Amino acid sequence: MVRSMERHNSHSVPKSVRLRYSMRLHQNQLWTKDGELYRIVHLERLSVDYKQINPENHEEGVHFSVTKKEFCRLIKGAKEVQLKDVPER
Repeated sequence: MVRSMERHNSHSVPKSVRLRYSMRLHQNQLWTKDGELYRIVHLERLSVDYKQINPENHEEGVHFSVTKKEFCRLIKGAKEVQLKDVPER
C-alpha cells in the first residue's frame, strides 16, 4: 500500500523534471499568447503590474495590476519573446 502512494508523491519525480516547467518572471519581460502581448511593468513578491500591448502599435496599451498567481494563469502556455521578434504591422 505504501509503494502505490509513493508513486503519486511529487518528491518521487526527479528535481530536474519538476523544475523544467517553472517560469521566472522579471521586469520588462514580454510574453505572447493568442495574438496578445503582455509586458511586465513592475514586479513585486506577490503582485504584478503589466501592460497589455496593442500588437499594431507597441506604444499603446492598457495597464493592469493583478496578483502573481493571476498573472501566471493568464500567461499559462504563452511564449516569452523579445520585442525585436515581434512583427511590425
